[in-house]
Amino acid sequence: MQQSTVVDKSPLSISINEFSPIEHLIINNKLEISELNALLSYLPQLRRLSIDSLYQSNDPIIPFSIQTNYLTHVSLYLTDISFDQFEIFIKNISHQLQVLYITIDNDTTYLDADRWEKLIVSSMPYLRIFNIHCEYFSKEELVIESLFLLNSGLIDNGSLHLLLNHQQIMIVIENKIYTLYGSPHINMLSNRQKMNMNSVQHLDIREEQKIDDDDDGRNYFPNVTELTLAYDDINVDGNHLSIILSHIIPLVQLTKLNIDADSFPFETMLQLLYSTLNIHTLTLNRINFDSINFISIKQTEFFQLISNKNQIKNLDIDALYACEQIKLLIHLCPQLECLRMQSAIDDFDEILRYLLLKDNSNIRCLFFISIVNLSSEDIANIETMMKSKETVDDYIVRSITQDFDHEIYLLR
Repeated sequence: MQQSTVVDKSPLSISINEFSPIEHLIINNKLEISELNALLSYLPQLRRLSIDSLYQSNDPIIPFSIQTNYLTHVSLYLTDISFDQFEIFIKNISHQLQVLYITIDNDTTYLDADRWEKLIVSSMPYLRIFNIHCEYFSKEELVIESLFLLNSGLIDNGSLHLLLNHQQIMIVIENKIYTLYGSPHINMLSNRQKMNMNSVQHLDIREEQKIDDDDDGRNYFPNVTELTLAYDDINVDGNHLSIILSHIIPLVQLTKLNIDADSFPFETMLQLLYSTLNIHTLTLNRINFDSINFISIKQTEFFQLISNKNQIKNLDIDALYACEQIKLLIHLCPQLECLRMQSAIDDFDEILRYLLLKDNSNIRCLFFISIVNLSSEDIANIETMMKSKETVDDYIVRSITQDFDHEIYLLR
């Protein structure tokens, strides 16, 4: 049986002779850790426990007296609970524990790998899955390092190799994604020892970091294949941005690039693509085309070089663009196979003709088009245009309508 329980704020006493047969318990609201001690005394058969917000009051640390004999799966979101208090608690419930999921809020003391090793080896003999995730949002330099250590250090730290060999524990790093927050006015880990973050495969940068070119203290992500840039107010040109990024990731190794900024300059994107020619999937939000001449830029040697050498096969355009802007992006990707986009903001019929026109060398490889957020009028125009002799006649059209949003797929 699975039970969703709301715990009253009034104190709960330890049970002596009153028990519940509940085996699965999910608590979706806040619970103070001392209340959990009393609550577990009523649940001797409990096997699975999930708490959305477990917190520590300002009262002194109390002994956790209740022991559980059948609890095997625990998932906790910890708020303001010290590692000392958590250790007292977990030692009393961990004798049969097999799966432990923990999310930590604002506490770097949980990053002590040596302490985790001693705790797991001494108190969790049956643990086989351990997933720990840190949510820490700050502009302090130390926090960035701590987040690195948590998301990467546990699996790479030599002090935990004993665990992997001794108990065959699977240490799960949350999605192998590292999200970098920080201030434009601080050097990222400039005074820290450089570390290789081997487990990170996706680097998500949420704020621009000022990194001096002669700074050898940056952390390095040797296995990153996906990069997300989700910050605004770009203060460097594209060439300098590529140099900065090359100090923390192997650009040539990237296969997926997500530009999720509000106004990312088109020229900066070109410079970045020049250094990441193995990208096969490009996702764009709002690219800034200010000062771009859509005719002359196609004739430049630099644009043609990138167009001829890039490997982009999947283009996902998440924002509304003008017809000429969409054409320019497609012209940049001659090997494009899959395109997902929204309706053009000025002349949807024109971009549709461009995509469906016979003998268009710019889309010779294109076989899948998805257009979202269409109006009923747009759908009707597509159906009319598909009957024209000027368009490609081997496309299959599929339309989906959900909650008044229209999406159409064209496949050939």
